[in-house]
Amino acid sequence: MLRPLLPSVGNLINDTTERVRVAVVDMLLVIKKLRGIKYYNVCPAKSLLARLADEGRGRNNPTGPVARGLSNLLSNSFFPSGSKKTLTDVINRTLRLLSDSPQAAVTFYRNASSQLSVNSICKLIAVLMKCLCYFIVEEKKARGEDETDLSLIVDDETIDCKKHASTALMATVCESISILWDTIQADLKDEQNYSCMEILADVFSGNVLREVYCFFESSRSTDVAADDDSTVAADCYRACVAILNCAGKMDESRIDGLRSHIISQLVMSRDMPDEQRKRSNYSSDVALLCAWGMTEEVANCLSKSITHYFENGKQKKRAGVKRKARGKKELNLSDQILDIDVSLGIVGHLLQGSNPLSVTARESLLSSDRSYSAITSALGSTQLYIGQALASREVRFSDTFSVFFFLRDLTESSRLETRQR
Repeated sequence: MLRPLLPSVGNLINDTTERVRVAVVDMLLVIKKLRGIKYYNVCPAKSLLARLADEGRGRNNPTGPVARGLSNLLSNSFFPSGSKKTLTDVINRTLRLLSDSPQAAVTFYRNASSQLSVNSICKLIAVLMKCLCYFIVEEKKARGEDETDLSLIVDDETIDCKKHASTALMATVCESISILWDTIQADLKDEQNYSCMEILADVFSGNVLREVYCFFESSRSTDVAADDDSTVAADCYRACVAILNCAGKMDESRIDGLRSHIISQLVMSRDMPDEQRKRSNYSSDVALLCAWGMTEEVANCLSKSITHYFENGKQKKRAGVKRKARGKKELNLSDQILDIDVSLGIVGHLLQGSNPLSVTARESLLSSDRSYSAITSALGSTQLYIGQALASREVRFSDTFSVFFFLRDLTESSRLETRQR
């Protein structure tokens, strides 16, 4: 009797009142257990995925009761189970949802810990990482580049991805891996879950993260240098941030080459064209160094760079700071002087960044007396220049850190004046 009537209330899944949406989800969860009616006949699957995606946007709560209920309702769609389901089935189902409904998939993964065990999530992360490596290997083969290192991670017998490896899809896969790892990070510290952490270590250890990061970094740099208006650079940046977030959850000793690569890229940023440097964002790179115990080195480098640019109360031209010859010895970050655009950009994003890695780096910088003193001293010393530059106006700052926001605008206006001359 209810079967023909229930679809008339299916649209209430989009009601503006959360209590109504929760009630509809609860009803669908009850219907899911019945044999005579399917929940997707009451509310179409597309509507449920759209609702799940909307729960992760704006003022809605991506881990609230509606999102959790929908994640439970759709768990079999995102993560099919059963003896007849092969690894290939899981991969292709997951990738299809990531491609067709990326925001819904991301919201589901935020609630994955309430639906799946830690072991299952770790296996899903490992599978997604292998898929990502598979995509990159195929892309490198098409470009004629060496893919030997990443090929070792991909098991051709089990990885059979039918989806096209677009940059947007690969970036969403990276974000999904990072989000899934976030949901179980606390659980992985329990002794009973050490074996689960080893599942991740087997896939992420060695030079895998460095190879994946360099792939997206080079694609992003090429797009930025070409001044392309496409979303490729934005997708590559999303992927880079997600990979760095994953690296921050692992012991540095298990990851080869990524630390030295990041430091060398920071130093090389001095030689970038102005526009490319301004559009680059190294805050996540620096945040990873802080997560690996280099907070004081980062603070000293930023402090020296800012002070060098505003030395003696006036702007100095970008001097040719002699670079030490590169050898086998790793560069010491504390001894380096970065470009002012890069330095202020890093400080600003670390002060305002909301991703987990930036939050951790901000807490590290503020909790370390030496790091805090170095940054505040550098920013505080620039107030003399600010006073000279704005002699006609009275400028006061209640907090030394607020100097940064003025410095960013000031250096930009200074560059514009120089170009006009």
